[in-house]
Amino acid sequence: MLDVAPERVAEVRAFSRFYTDLIGVLREGLLRTPYTLTQARVIYELAQQKSCDLAFLRRSLDIDAGYLSRILARFEADGLLTRARSSTDGRRQVVGLTPSGMTAFHTLDSRSAKEIADLLSRLTEEEQGRLVTAMGTIRSLLGEDRTSEPFVLRPPEPGDFGWVVHRHGVLYAEEYGWDETFESLVARIVADFIDHRDPKREAAWMSRRWTANASDASSASRRKRPSPSFESSSSSPAPGGWESGAA
Repeated sequence: MLDVAPERVAEVRAFSRFYTDLIGVLREGLLRTPYTLTQARVIYELAQQKSCDLAFLRRSLDIDAGYLSRILARFEADGLLTRARSSTDGRRQVVGLTPSGMTAFHTLDSRSAKEIADLLSRLTEEEQGRLVTAMGTIRSLLGEDRTSEPFVLRPPEPGDFGWVVHRHGVLYAEEYGWDETFESLVARIVADFIDHRDPKREAAWMSRRWTANASDASSASRRKRPSPSFESSSSSPAPGGWESGAA
């Protein structure tokens, strides 16, 4: 495991404090409801299926068994939850939301969606894309499975080739110290490909993960001019609200 600079630890902690303040998860009564963040997250998970195995719920939320038991007991007393024995294993309990529980879920869900939409509406379209991409990068780097996200290949769209040139200029400057003359070379290769490619023999694809370009792969026939082949990386998802369990 690599040593981590204290200033980087401080930056991550500062961001965590900033974001939890921004989306209001520390306020009493999340989203103007009687529920805490943890309670709201339990409601969210239960709403995703008709019934849920209690042991699975505890593992998926990584929550103390006693704490979860108290939350569920309160929900049951408030008429939000039902419990039953599993039909396949009498030793196991399954839990599910009642109609009142689903009403609580829809209240939380709609208010969370509105707050996030209001937050994003302050930003331009480009700024929204940057924000979503940055959040996706966090998820892809810190998630349990960093390689399972699916990739989709698609033809280039307006702006994609410019992005390829930009990413090469940035990436090779950061990793190898190359100057702008390399970016100029890439720009000429890309321009030559756009202007002179033979659609019957040559093609380019953009690989996408979530909503951000992950890399570019170009294929060209064997001619005298160089064949562009590029790689860079980034990723993306969506801003999380109460269901994300931000803390």
